[in-house]
Amino acid sequence: LWNFLVGTFDSGGSQLKAYLNGNLVDSLGSASLGTTNYDLAIAGDGVSTYLLNGSIDEILIFNRTLSDLEIRFL
Repeated sequence: LWNFLVGTFDSGGSQLKAYLNGNLVDSLGSASLGTTNYDLAIAGDGVSTYLLNGSIDEILIFNRTLSDLEIRFL
């Protein structure tokens, strides 16, 4: 079973959103992301031994926040 997961962060409005299979499932209206000296880690936290027990396919990273409509058509 495959699921399509998208996370967005709008730094201008500080809004964090989570989408599952193209549908908005959660959002935070006043979120902030901290900084770190660690590299970006996908499927793990980059610090401990926690790793995803599964498969990941087709990772995309954008330099802007996608709209709801754009996410539905990915």
